Amino acid sequence: MTFDLISVSLEDLLEKWGRENVERLLKTFKCRLEPNMEEFLTQDAISFHQKHRSRTYLFLSKDRMTVSAYVTLGIKCMSIPKKNELSKKVRDQMNVHNGISQSYLIGQLCKADNVEKGIGPKLIEFALSIFNKSFKSVGCRVVRADCKADLLDFYRENGFHQVSQTKEADELYHMVMLL
Repeated sequence: MTFDLISVSLEDLLEKWGRENVERLLKTFKCRLEPNMEEFLTQDAISFHQKHRSRTYLFLSKDRMTVSAYVTLGIKCMSIPKKNELSKKVRDQMNVHNGISQSYLIGQLCKADNVEKGIGPKLIEFALSIFNKSFKSVGCRVVRADCKADLLDFYRENGFHQVSQTKEADELYHMVMLL
């Protein structure tokens, strides 16, 4: 399965095209299955970028006129409950201190309606390549992804471990992977 897409950072697009043109491009992303993901990209991604809360990477169709997928990355500490599903080896490698672990965050990961299944692992691979560069420069080996129950298997199949069996207050399950 091949995905003939061009990856570009939101930052680069904003510098080259300006906000108005980028906003128009972002509105080409359609995801009926996950309307919250579409809403984040069109309404929040630029402000999160400007506030240095995250960085978004777009995957554009060959014609560069539509957004086919995107991933938003950031940094977020996570609380590790005393009762958790992680092995001792994984917990030790996470450098948990006072129940808190520093982590890179895959905050958003989504494909457009017209993109065939199978791109998810490629998006994770892309995110990990970004995090690996940071890991080599500044440390932190934990990658976190928060997901709904229907995505637990997807993240497990892509190397993530579930932190606990219970959801957090935000109704998402916390998944982790080590670099």
